[in-house]
Amino acid sequence: MSRSATGAALAAWPGTMVIVSHDVEFVEALAPDRILLMPDGQLDYFSAESLELVALA
Repeated sequence: MSRSATGAALAAWPGTMVIVSHDVEFVEALAPDRILLMPDGQLDYFSAESLELVALA
């Protein structure tokens, strides 16, 4: 299963999940609505800027 297919399958999950990833394509396919920024511990809404942070990691 490809990263994008795995992300799309997980995106259909109705519950909460914690995923740690530095893979921009995977995170983009997952399309989360919120993201926890570490080490700040700040909960924020997911945006294109969030993908930039993933790419920098």
